[in-house]
Amino acid sequence: MKIIQNIIFAILIPLVGCQNSKDSESQSIPEAKIVFTEAMTIHDEVMPRMDEIHKLKKELTLQLGKIESKEVIEKIKITISDLEKADDGMMDWMHNVVKYPDQSTKEEGHTGHDHSVHDADTSLSIHLEQKEAIIQVKSDMVSAIDKAKKLVNPK
Repeated sequence: MKIIQNIIFAILIPLVGCQNSKDSESQSIPEAKIVFTEAMTIHDEVMPRMDEIHKLKKELTLQLGKIESKEVIEKIKITISDLEKADDGMMDWMHNVVKYPDQSTKEEGHTGHDHSVHDADTSLSIHLEQKEAIIQVKSDMVSAIDKAKKLVNPK
């Protein structure tokens, strides 16, 4: 009788543990969706500024041929590099973004952003990292754009 109790106990413990794991996972899915949505909101806010980055880069490149000051030329080259890094940061973020579970293969309203190459991830930490990364991308973009505008239109 004692052996049967031990066997039943040994079977029930892992089953209860698995259930707790599933409960925890199902709780993190809504949180992951919220964080993902927040990250996409930040993306949507700064993505339209990519055109501005490209225009400023073009304007600065044109200025390089007209300027003789080595100091100004160096500032322009550094700023062009900052614009390129900001552009690359956005492209890398979009390429590596991980969808949350139950998301369709293409995020509604985000034509061309195919997230289906990644498996759905239930880890909230992944989505928090993605949000932190897009916040950094936004910061890099705004900083590079502001710096470039000062060189294009000095006052």
